[in-house]
Amino acid sequence: MVAEVFIAQIVGRNLGRLIDLGKGIIKGTSEQIRFRLKSAYEAYLLNSSEKIGKSKSFTNRDIAVDIYQFYVDLDVRCGGSVIKSCSASDIVSISRRVVICATGGAGKSIFVKHLFMTALAADGKVPVLIELRRINETKETLIDAIVASLINNGFDLPREYILKGLDEGHFIVFLDGYDELSHEMKPHIAFELHDFSARNRKCNIIVTSRPDDGFSGWSDYHVAHLQALSQDAAIELIRKLGADKEITERFIGALKSGVFNSHASFLSIPLLLIIMFLTYGDNAEIPKKLSLFYSKAYVALFQQHDAFKGSFMRDRRTNLDIQDFSKIFSAFSLLTYDKRSLTFDRMEAISDVEKCTKLTGITVRADDFISDALQAVCLLMEDGSHLIFSHRSFQEYFVALFVANALPHVQEKIVERLWSNAWGDGVIPLLYEINQDITEAKILIPWLRAFVSNNNIVDSVERGDFINFLRRNVITISGTTKGTSRISSRTNRDMALVIILHNIGVAQFSRWGSQSLDVEEENRYLHKLFNREDDKPVSYSFDAPNLPEELYDYLDWRREIPTLSVSMLQELRAYLAALEEKHAKMERTLDDLLS
Repeated sequence: MVAEVFIAQIVGRNLGRLIDLGKGIIKGTSEQIRFRLKSAYEAYLLNSSEKIGKSKSFTNRDIAVDIYQFYVDLDVRCGGSVIKSCSASDIVSISRRVVICATGGAGKSIFVKHLFMTALAADGKVPVLIELRRINETKETLIDAIVASLINNGFDLPREYILKGLDEGHFIVFLDGYDELSHEMKPHIAFELHDFSARNRKCNIIVTSRPDDGFSGWSDYHVAHLQALSQDAAIELIRKLGADKEITERFIGALKSGVFNSHASFLSIPLLLIIMFLTYGDNAEIPKKLSLFYSKAYVALFQQHDAFKGSFMRDRRTNLDIQDFSKIFSAFSLLTYDKRSLTFDRMEAISDVEKCTKLTGITVRADDFISDALQAVCLLMEDGSHLIFSHRSFQEYFVALFVANALPHVQEKIVERLWSNAWGDGVIPLLYEINQDITEAKILIPWLRAFVSNNNIVDSVERGDFINFLRRNVITISGTTKGTSRISSRTNRDMALVIILHNIGVAQFSRWGSQSLDVEEENRYLHKLFNREDDKPVSYSFDAPNLPEELYDYLDWRREIPTLSVSMLQELRAYLAALEEKHAKMERTLDDLLS
């Protein structure tokens, strides 16, 4: 934690600059102005460092502790460069505008707190951190949220001063959780963010989010990616948890023996690594499927056997068994997911649980259920006066579980509401793991049929079909002859389907985006396309309906780009035929068995 004396020194060294910024805005004598500025900055930096420099976590649910008690250094990749042990100054060196992407559980929120603290200690720009999910409730503008964050933490200076500071690049603004904005608020905040960026060119803006296809159209922003944990970092994190020494060493031994490499897809994600450790016991077995992993974690949490408490079991206020508790929590997850609610007050939660008891037919006092979800099973956490999921990925798992166990007509209603989240969450991939047949029957087959119909794809796919597909589904394509093309696609169910097929790992589609091009070969191709004889970069940007036909050929040639090639359309048509034959065969086999 940054000490008061250190903060006073930071303010003292920068007081002259602050006085210049306040000329004409802060009124009073010279001494009064100095005192007011010094007091405001010291109060803000101290309050915000205390607030942001401490955090509750999955393993510290009751008391906020210094984030560096459990934070391990994370790397960031941008383009072909990887920044080790990344700090705020490293991110700023990439660009004034950066989006940092990572999947759920990768540590984005704790990472941005680390960036905030390194920015504060760097003795330069004043950091401001906004948790964007709170805007879902407050409905405030981005500017209002920034001003409120400063003032609420002791920055007792006029709004005019803050706006001037933003304009002159006095602040570095961190916007955490763009993906957690509701569908209602996201377009408004996106518009405000681009307007804010244009009006405040000197201001550094760093956004964190799960991956979002829309970022390809954010021309002012560089997109960076938070890297997964290495084995050494994973071991460091486990040691920092301060759990039972014997279990800790046994788990670390398993990681070193090859378990980390064989399960790197989720043991390299901080949250999932911690959950797996908490559920690790004498006969621990680490499942290979993510859905089985969450199932195992839920059983351990419900029974409260973990590496910190041994076999201790908390008293529960409800008498629900593990299945009935799961049914209600699955319904609760669906209701909140459908509303895009990641935070809610206790009365809202109680109201939703009451609806869930009617939906499931299971009788329980809603207040008791919420208490157990908080204290006994630990699927929810308190966040100030509100409640949140221990992690958003738990909400997604239980939504997938609800869909998998629902009646057929209920499944059909729900799946139609899932496609709009395909770019950012894991519900459909988890559902595919839990019940592949249902996912194929209720989602993939009907959506593939609609895709084939919408894009007029018949037995053979011609060049014209590919051109029509791009014109229908892509907004803009831009790039340079020495850089990566940026594709901004439409948010529709056809594009959602393509993303889903990639994310669930269907063999012929999981390789999309995995191949690398020969940069020199691509450069030669593009220079020939644009009739350039020199080797200087050529920039291009086209709306999809106005693409030169040669660029369609280029996009088909770049087959490592997910969704953009003739062969991709052919594979989708063939995959639909294979699924239809598979399910028809299953029906014939069942008829034969029952005849």
